[in-house]
Amino acid sequence: MCPNCKQNTFSIWDKMTMAPLKPKKCKNCGALIKPKFLPFLFSLIISQIFMIFTILFILKLLSPLGLSFIWTISLSVVLGVILSSLVWIKLHTKFIPLKVVQD
Repeated sequence: MCPNCKQNTFSIWDKMTMAPLKPKKCKNCGALIKPKFLPFLFSLIISQIFMIFTILFILKLLSPLGLSFIWTISLSVVLGVILSSLVWIKLHTKFIPLKVVQD
C-alpha cells in the first residue's frame, strides 16, 4: 500500500524488488516509495538466521537415513535456502513499512 495515496498499487514483485536504495514509483500518485531501512535490514538478518538453523535441523533429520554426505549437505542447503526465502518474502511483503522518499 502506498503511504502517500493509501492505494494498493504495488504487487508482491514490486515489493520484493524494492529496497532502501532502490525506490519504486507509485502507479497512482507518482510518489517515490521505499521500505524503511532498519525493518528491511532486520528481515534480512532474521531470514539468514532462519536459514542457518533450518540447514542444521535438516542435516540432523537426514543424517540417520544413510544418504551420502554430498546428498545430505546438498538437500539441506537447497531446502534451507528455499524455506528461508519463503520466510523473507512473507516478512518483506507483509511487515516492512514503506515510506515516501523526500527530495
